[in-house]
Amino acid sequence: MMTAPKLDFLIDVFDIKNYNPQSYDVLLKEKLGILYDLLDRIKPLSDEEIKELNIPDYKDLNIYMLPYYDDLNHKDIMTLYVKRNIYDKEIRQALFYALRNYDYMDKFYDNLRRYGLFKDYLEYSNYYEQIIKDWKIKNNIDKN
Repeated sequence: MMTAPKLDFLIDVFDIKNYNPQSYDVLLKEKLGILYDLLDRIKPLSDEEIKELNIPDYKDLNIYMLPYYDDLNHKDIMTLYVKRNIYDKEIRQALFYALRNYDYMDKFYDNLRRYGLFKDYLEYSNYYEQIIKDWKIKNNIDKN
């Protein structure tokens, strides 16, 4: 007799030998009953017990939330780059057209590469470094 995949999994988990449909229901209820009894005995920890455990928080583990995507404001950085640094009409038009798209970053970077401006853009976009510095100050992160 072939059993369903979930049933096979349960048979393996509960280490049921010689699967028999008649005895299976009784055996499964017995195994699940033991599990439910164990779960019923588990009680939530009190505040004092939690303090005694000395569980580290996110700062102890050096875990910090990174800046949100919106905080980086890519489109504004790219727009300023084009306005301040690109004077050729054709290149300007291609870059601004790329910024109108939904997936503007890939198209913008492709255009920068096509016109040989990618390195220049990376040098200009040190604005990202300022965002990271501000983020470090906001989260009191050492310069390690």
